[in-house]
Amino acid sequence: MSGGDFKPNPDLYEKMQLPYEAESAFIDAGRAFLEAVRKLRVKHRIANVCVVISATATVAGKPQSFIMHTAYGDRSKFVPLLAFALGKNEQEYSDAIRNSARDGAR
Repeated sequence: MSGGDFKPNPDLYEKMQLPYEAESAFIDAGRAFLEAVRKLRVKHRIANVCVVISATATVAGKPQSFIMHTAYGDRSKFVPLLAFALGKNEQEYSDAIRNSARDGAR
């Protein structure tokens, strides 16, 4: 079951890619985001949640990528959840490339 339709939004994505002014700003924002997810998990009674986030922050005047992750619930479920998500994303990415190539050939 899909969690919703993915609709690309290039304008929003461009704004979201702007780097944080420092690594500490990303860490603060990431922690706030993950805390909000934790609260939403409880509110909506979602037993198992895995979250991976990434953003860019400026370090020594240069953009650098950072990743944070967390998981809530039954630890024995985390690897299967993440494996499922990886497989689905790989499938959707392959489908998108195949559809793009097919549409370009017309």
